[in-house]
Amino acid sequence: METVGEQLSSTHDFLLKSDFLFLTFGTSYVYRYIKEGFVVANCHKIPAYEFDKERITVETIVSEYKNLISELKKTNAKLKIVFTVSPVRHLGDGFHENQLSKSVLHLAIDELCGEDCYYFPSYEVFQDDLRDYRFYAQDLCHPSEAGVRYLEEIIVSAFFTSETEARRKEIEKQNKAAAHIPNNTSYRK
Repeated sequence: METVGEQLSSTHDFLLKSDFLFLTFGTSYVYRYIKEGFVVANCHKIPAYEFDKERITVETIVSEYKNLISELKKTNAKLKIVFTVSPVRHLGDGFHENQLSKSVLHLAIDELCGEDCYYFPSYEVFQDDLRDYRFYAQDLCHPSEAGVRYLEEIIVSAFFTSETEARRKEIEKQNKAAAHIPNNTSYRK
């Protein structure tokens, strides 16, 4: 198992060679650890009453990500950053709150997009193009396999060169062959 330091190092090396980085925003709600005053990534081991839930502002997101983009560009000047908003619905927050959260994310991304930063409309594909619950899993929050495949095809057509697409199809074919389990096992006797 890799240590955190090894993971950071391999991520850094990967980013040095990358042409694109996709950053997907899921929700603008965060949990602040009351005792220390900082936002946490995971609060499963501490009781919920020790956290305050808050919706971060467009300004906070923009400020933090402008700094991140600046650092990424120092590492790899040719890197193009593609922002998306996840189509996963956070209904635990409530229907209205989910929409407010996604709106905050859209407004922040709109301010961040510019030179070498772009927006890919994965959220809109699910909300406006697919508009059908069959493209969501049984929980009606997460995309179904059919929805994911549909979105994948849009990404491929938007970002892949013909050479990349040919290589992807070859890898898919090899993976399928490697996963194949023969039905006739009589030859094993």
